[in-house]
Amino acid sequence: MSDNQDTGGLELGTFEEFLPTLAAQYPELFAQQDELPRPIARYVFNEQTGQVELSDIPGLVNSQNRLEVNADGNAFYYEPEKDATALYYSMDPEKRQDLLDILDSKGIATGTYDRDIRAIAGLLYDSNLLGKTHDVTLRDYIEKIPDKAAEEPARVAPIRVTSSADLRKVGRTVSKSVLGREFNEQELNQWVTSFQGQQVGVSQRAAAQSGGTIESVATPSVAAEEFARQIAPTEAKAYDYLGYANKFFNGLGRL
Repeated sequence: MSDNQDTGGLELGTFEEFLPTLAAQYPELFAQQDELPRPIARYVFNEQTGQVELSDIPGLVNSQNRLEVNADGNAFYYEPEKDATALYYSMDPEKRQDLLDILDSKGIATGTYDRDIRAIAGLLYDSNLLGKTHDVTLRDYIEKIPDKAAEEPARVAPIRVTSSADLRKVGRTVSKSVLGREFNEQELNQWVTSFQGQQVGVSQRAAAQSGGTIESVATPSVAAEEFARQIAPTEAKAYDYLGYANKFFNGLGRL
């Protein structure tokens, strides 16, 4: 860690003013790390007065409002990129994941090693700006940065199918011509469900397919005839035979 306490010329506003740009800013901010700003005022324990006072004294203040010091007894700042890696490996895995989960919930990308290190480095850089140790800054994140909005599920466009009323009408007409009777209510419901299900299936296959061709469903009248012959094959054959017989006898009558 660096003993450099150069406050530079950077003027900061409130905590809320710079945090919204955290994720976008810190790649560029790392490059400015040699020009450390005087932190915004925060509460610091004054050793001389024995009081906690608002102060912009350089250095990092811990959760007890005392300045952290290095081995030489001097206040210091983090070296974000270097110290992020050290912090990553020094943390208990469970606590490290808790930290990363918090950062992620605030909209800071995590999930890969590079992203994790970058997110922690951003936390350390903000700690320098705030003049607080990283655990105190993390607490500020939790209290002052709203969680990112939950991602809404992608909208799935509805699939258009033929009107149930139209299909029921077609079903009654076609069944009478194929079976000699109209579909009953149960058969009508089965027919409508079957045809609309075929339409949905074709639409879903088309949405998943890249290139090529896909065959649409048969027209309602053709599909209704196929359906009638499937659910009542004996009746359909009998009605076909009756039709042939009628044609035969009608032909004899004209002789």
